[in-house]
Amino acid sequence: MIRITKNMLDDSAKVLSGAFGDDPLFKFFFPGDSTRCNLAFFTFRFIAAHACSKGFVFAASPSFEGVSIWLHSQVLERGIIDQLRFGALKMYSHQGKEIIKRQVDASSYMKSIHAEILPGRHIYLSTIGIDKQHRGRGIASVLMAPGLEIADRGNMPCYLDTHNEQNLGLYRRYGFNVVHEGVIPGSNVRHWAMIRRSQR
Repeated sequence: MIRITKNMLDDSAKVLSGAFGDDPLFKFFFPGDSTRCNLAFFTFRFIAAHACSKGFVFAASPSFEGVSIWLHSQVLERGIIDQLRFGALKMYSHQGKEIIKRQVDASSYMKSIHAEILPGRHIYLSTIGIDKQHRGRGIASVLMAPGLEIADRGNMPCYLDTHNEQNLGLYRRYGFNVVHEGVIPGSNVRHWAMIRRSQR
């Protein structure tokens, strides 16, 4: 387990963009199969850059078999300065207006659910992804451990979003329970919000 620094952001984004190649939400964001990973790279680099500065980004090992991204609830919002600082213009230049709008609209919907369900202090599991070649080897446990430890040490709950029903069982094994299910407006993408109470 290693904590990601700024010089590792490209490696982190590359792993995550490949890991989410078949994710329903990212298929909605990036409909083209041949361009999805290349375009998603800029989204994940933006997310990872923000978390590297304001939260926690972990890789399973220096080989980058998988990456997890965690944020404290008080730093979830990104102002204009942060957006520019962490790569929003580069996202826009590579992805274009329509793709950015899909991401902004979906994010706004999920943020509204998030704020309503868990307004208090907590840890947010923003992203976790494992390289397809390394799945089934216990890497998820490695990537989950540091964020859950931070939450338990602070006696805080954890929150996550997922758009893949197959992930629900995995997250339940780590103590998460579904607290909301819906469909992202303007899409056919299902959305589940899950919470894990502090184990302290």
